[in-house]
Amino acid sequence: RAPVYPLFLALIYKIFGHNYLVVMILQSFIELLTIIIVYKMIFENFGKRRAILSLILFCFHPGIIIYTSRILTETLFTLFLSLAFYYLMKAHKSLSLKYSVFSGFIFGICVLTKPTPIGLIGFLFLSIIFMNEKIKRAKVFIIFSLISILTIMPWSMRNYFKMNEITLISNSSFGHMM
Repeated sequence: RAPVYPLFLALIYKIFGHNYLVVMILQSFIELLTIIIVYKMIFENFGKRRAILSLILFCFHPGIIIYTSRILTETLFTLFLSLAFYYLMKAHKSLSLKYSVFSGFIFGICVLTKPTPIGLIGFLFLSIIFMNEKIKRAKVFIIFSLISILTIMPWSMRNYFKMNEITLISNSSFGHMM
């Protein structure tokens, strides 16, 4: 099992007791933060009209509404994924090392919340090869990928020593290697 969401729940339960309502309220605030990040990301890259349209589509998407009220990884996962891509887009635009590192770290945390997007790291490497990106822009994606892998690595090592097999995140989905 990916560790971030269980740790999130454990922290909430430690502070507030085993209270599902508190989890749902906190997830509502997390979703609000995600909405702000999505709006900023679209606004900064595509303009106000598209940002407002994205905001409306995101806010009224049935999955977003349903998952926020459930104790599932999706709300926290969506926050980390949105935040990672927001800073990756900033890194790509500005060629900033700090944005590349931060987005890679957040993406690693995202994968440790839910392993589904781990394949995107490979996709980024392929896009660098086939898109003939300029060297400086390619560095942004390479740093992003390396930091993501380094963020995931301690959990993978823990899994190897605990289960005596190579397992990136969990023994299901994309997390199981052998």
